[in-house]
Amino acid sequence: MSEGLGNLGKILSWINTQKQAGQNIIFDPFATQILDRPHEYAESELDLPPLRPELQSLLENQPPIIISSDSPCTALLVNQMAIQARLQSNKVSADEETEREKENSDPESPQVLIAWAYKVEALEEPRGFQVIQPASTRAEELLRKAIASKPNAPVPVSGERNIIAAINGLVKRDRVKPEQIEVIENALANPQIDSSYWESLFKGRGTDKALKQGIYTPEMVRLLTLRAMIIPETLPEFLIWISKGEKQEECQTVSDTFQAEIKKSLNKLSGQATNLIERVYLGTRLIIPQLVKQPQLLDSVVWLLSSTQGIWGYFYSRQLKQDIENDLTLIARHVRRKEQDLSLKLIDEKEWQKLFNELQNAWRYPAYTESKYQPLAKLFSRLENYHLSAFFYHVSSGVVPKEVFYKLTSRGFRTQVYGVSVKRHIDFYEYLWIATVTIGGFKMPVYLFILILIVSGLIGFGSSFLLPLSSEEATIKEIKKQITTDFQLGNKQDGEKIAEDIKNNFKSYSQEYCQLAKKIKPEQEILKCQPQIIKQAKNNFSIKTIVALNQLSNQMLEAKYVKEQERTKENKELIIQKIVDLLNAKLDDNTNLYDSSTNKDKFDKITVETQDKWIEAIYKYQKSNDNIGIQKADGIIELNKKTFEELKKDTMYELNK
Repeated sequence: MSEGLGNLGKILSWINTQKQAGQNIIFDPFATQILDRPHEYAESELDLPPLRPELQSLLENQPPIIISSDSPCTALLVNQMAIQARLQSNKVSADEETEREKENSDPESPQVLIAWAYKVEALEEPRGFQVIQPASTRAEELLRKAIASKPNAPVPVSGERNIIAAINGLVKRDRVKPEQIEVIENALANPQIDSSYWESLFKGRGTDKALKQGIYTPEMVRLLTLRAMIIPETLPEFLIWISKGEKQEECQTVSDTFQAEIKKSLNKLSGQATNLIERVYLGTRLIIPQLVKQPQLLDSVVWLLSSTQGIWGYFYSRQLKQDIENDLTLIARHVRRKEQDLSLKLIDEKEWQKLFNELQNAWRYPAYTESKYQPLAKLFSRLENYHLSAFFYHVSSGVVPKEVFYKLTSRGFRTQVYGVSVKRHIDFYEYLWIATVTIGGFKMPVYLFILILIVSGLIGFGSSFLLPLSSEEATIKEIKKQITTDFQLGNKQDGEKIAEDIKNNFKSYSQEYCQLAKKIKPEQEILKCQPQIIKQAKNNFSIKTIVALNQLSNQMLEAKYVKEQERTKENKELIIQKIVDLLNAKLDDNTNLYDSSTNKDKFDKITVETQDKWIEAIYKYQKSNDNIGIQKADGIIELNKKTFEELKKDTMYELNK
């Protein structure tokens, strides 16, 4: 080993001198060496002979340069060629050459990092060397194949040593130095250093092994935290990894402390680390729409964005939260007032653009719901941003939980959030509490009326003032009168839930139950209250619906896959699964409409047991689709008719996601 760059050639020259004097230098691994007392040698001027023409011509190639195994050469000549190859490489920046001139004016001793290999049989990463001379013809053949098989493998870049030193310094100690952050910032500003290069550096420090084997040392937690900052696309992977650890809280504390140190250094650099800041903020922006795709990340994202020490939490609370609120307000104006000048903050991100396009339905169609947004509702609730939480609860389920609603207002049942009218959840018994009935010209709460019925029945004089109708029938009749006027329930789930509760309480009046359900929400008539529709749908199931479904899957296969060779059985099965998923999503229970194990590539073998569920799913799909029309829902799919075309359009949308 030699101290200082550019001195290896001097040591090689000294070894040659010793050999000429008859003293062979032999490495002794068991020799006792005293600290701070290195071996010394008499430094002399290097007398390097000029390179032979055949060796000089090799320098015209890009590294790694391979000297033929049978070409006469010495280690000193290989070192000399490596220096010249490094200087000629486009990886040496002007700054590095300037630094070399400052530190050492001797052109034969450049202050640059070089790597060469002399008389070797094999190398794990041959592209990391400037010059290689194999030990044999076989070794040369293997090395050339290895280089040819990885033409795009990363090679050392300018300042790599400083980058690696900065990464090591950041993750091995609790304290972060601003100069280390400065090195990272300069590397991020270098257009030659891309994400794949950063990934290779982190893999070289063991991130791959930690992710696969579950290694949770403090050093590895800091390393993967740094990786998630520099490569924002890896943030979800980092969150999944940290959530699987046995000592999750300890790992989160280590990461929080590290983030706090990074944040402190960024403040000291005062605006000089814009590239790193932008990377971290990009990760903060991307992780929220990612939660729609990976709802299992919820707890980890809550930790990430709520941490008072964390850098992602800092950018969420200081900027992202305001950007989301700003964009939702602007979208509301665009949809309702047709304003065209939208200065959206997050529109540049593909995932946010897609999300905003879908959310416009919340203003266009008051009854629009999409359950996949519920993780966002829960996220913002736990982050104590109750306006955003209420909005996403409305979009995902149509109602806002009481605990969230009461954070917005302590009165009433409805309020406005970003120009959308949202309502809080009301259960059946609460509805009975607030509803009123009119008895003998007097209004009274339903609960009081029921209490009077119970008391009068117990003391035996209930018959003296009860209406001719039975108590159950009278109560239903009065509730029916008041439902529309006293309180409007505009949500499908609430309407059916209350109707079901009433059915359970008044079991002998199934007809009244159906009328009540219809009163609650006329356009959401419950299918089991429509026996004529069920009968007609069953009669047409095999002759119309099955035929249409098979034809739909065939047409979709031809439309999606233009080339004949792409129209495989597997792609046909994929299309059928998408159709099934669209219809299955309309059912409230966990029924599986289609058993793919019996018949994967066509609908012919739908079982009799699931036929009713198919009809229900089709009926609800028709009801939920504005283009089909509420009055036209019949539980039947006919070839090339409205339901057929709408299902085709929705299936194509799902396939193109």
